Amino acid sequence: MIPEHVGFDEARRAWNLAIDQRPSAVMFPESAQDVATAVLFAREFGQQIAAQGTGHNAGPLGSPENTVLLKTERMRRVTIDPVALIARAEAGVLWLEVVEAAARHGLAALAGSSPDVGVVGYTLGGGMSFLGRKYGLAGNHVRAIELVTADGRLLRADRDSEPDLFWALRGGGNFGVVTAIELELLAITEAYAGILWYPIERDSEVLHAWRELTQGDPPDELTTVGRFLNLPPLPEIPEPVRGKSFVIVEAYHLGNPAPADQLRAPLRALGPVNDAIAAVPMPALSHTHMDPEQPVPSTGDGLMVDQLPAQTLDAFVEVAGAGAQFPLLSVELRHLGGELRRPRPEHRALASLEADYAMFAVGMVPAPELEAPVRAQVQTVKDALAPWAAMHMYLNFAETKRDPATLVPGRPTTGCDGSRGPSIRTTSFGQTTRSRRLTGNKRQRARPHERGTPAQPRSKITTKTRTLNAVVVTALNATTRTCRERLGDRRATHSSARPTRARNPAHAFPDCCIATRK
Repeated sequence: MIPEHVGFDEARRAWNLAIDQRPSAVMFPESAQDVATAVLFAREFGQQIAAQGTGHNAGPLGSPENTVLLKTERMRRVTIDPVALIARAEAGVLWLEVVEAAARHGLAALAGSSPDVGVVGYTLGGGMSFLGRKYGLAGNHVRAIELVTADGRLLRADRDSEPDLFWALRGGGNFGVVTAIELELLAITEAYAGILWYPIERDSEVLHAWRELTQGDPPDELTTVGRFLNLPPLPEIPEPVRGKSFVIVEAYHLGNPAPADQLRAPLRALGPVNDAIAAVPMPALSHTHMDPEQPVPSTGDGLMVDQLPAQTLDAFVEVAGAGAQFPLLSVELRHLGGELRRPRPEHRALASLEADYAMFAVGMVPAPELEAPVRAQVQTVKDALAPWAAMHMYLNFAETKRDPATLVPGRPTTGCDGSRGPSIRTTSFGQTTRSRRLTGNKRQRARPHERGTPAQPRSKITTKTRTLNAVVVTALNATTRTCRERLGDRRATHSSARPTRARNPAHAFPDCCIATRK
């Protein structure tokens, strides 16, 4: 589709509704051959190619002018091999689709916290699962990657075929458009997981108790998150939580729950207003973190934290807790370490995360005037933790400009056979990434990996974990609808105010572009 087509505004929309991306054209490939056709078409017309699953992290892409936006959301086939313990997912597949397909065979995958993030973008960026302390990064469990190169060739990269490319793609960069990925699955059917809820006024005592848990050498089977959650005072939100703020501790444990209960005893002794930790089927983990499950307008950013002494946590609580000058929707600290921090010889370009904690802060921006204060508050939280920041940055949590040297721990210089690894480039938009746009007959500047696509039917969760969690997810979805209504007016204003430049004629576009033309 091109700007002159009816429906172009909907076609170009990213999952993050705050991003107003305006490409030259949008294509919707349905197969790897369609992708190859699109790449060759872009070469012929001197256009860049930017692949996008959903656009959760579309902001760092910068301006997509002179760019064909390749939205892979129609490539949704998932195949599970329960004998080989392998899942194959096409480029537009969402994590929940893989999680639920695998669960039907008693298997699990190293999925992220959001059910509608795309499998490919998440995995190529590293893949930080709540099972990661036990099993490491999801990218280290990739068996094969199928892609289209800049010259339109379809390749399959694994340890035996194109091994250098296989090494580089798993965290070292994007050297083409990935059309499918094969992932290892795990024989896991349930976890002991959920959330402890407290009033935000108890921020310091709760998070210091959580910090003690994380620094007491917990087993790799246990992952925890300390988090602030501020719900807006909208009428759509149920009264018990409307306009209220909480400090919460999320827990994810594999195996016998007794050791985990013993470790969490000090937190439970503090008397949470709601204790929603229970044995749950693996698909329930996709909803436990309560990420919005449909597109929203938001602004956020992350930071890796090397150490968390008491004074660091005090600084974090001061700027993000009950006394925050501009409360954000969510500010969290995830405990890392374990297998996430242990590089192995068989790992890829991004072998591990050289930090013990990851921070991510995000706020809703349903109106343009809210973007500046939300962005400023996110920066305030980052500044408070900056003295203890790690040198390495996790790409999937980077939503602003980064030093290229921070995106690969230790700046690896050799590939799996001793040859030099991929270079790291900075985009012309100032965003640092390890991927590259494809244009004309050459590779140009880097561009970030994206995440995800639209939401799918949800799996059922046990009654206990649905209590307050379900209320909050309902509240966030209600907030999303309000945001989308307001943002629709804002987009219409932008569209009428900005003139459209002349584009290539519609008849020049291949079938995968004009299939949805009205």
